[in-house]
Amino acid sequence: MRFRETDISSWMTLSAAEIEWLLQVLNDIYVGNWILLGSPDAGMWDITPNEENVRQLGAMQLAQNFQGALLDAVSGP
Repeated sequence: MRFRETDISSWMTLSAAEIEWLLQVLNDIYVGNWILLGSPDAGMWDITPNEENVRQLGAMQLAQNFQGALLDAVSGP
C-alpha cells in the first residue's frame, strides 16, 4: 500500500525514517556530483553547462528538486 493512484495524481507513503533516508540519499547525490565538478563555491550556479559536465549538473538539479518537493510535502500547508 506504499503507492496509491487517484484520478489526478499518485501518492507515495513513507515513514519518518524512510523520509530521512531518502533525503540523505538525495544529498549524497548532490554533494557527490558537486565534488566531481570541483566543489564550486556557489554550487552548480558557478558552472556553465557543457558536454563534459551536463550529467553532473543534471543529477544535482534533480536531487535538489526532489529534496525540495519532499520537504514541501512533509512540511504541510
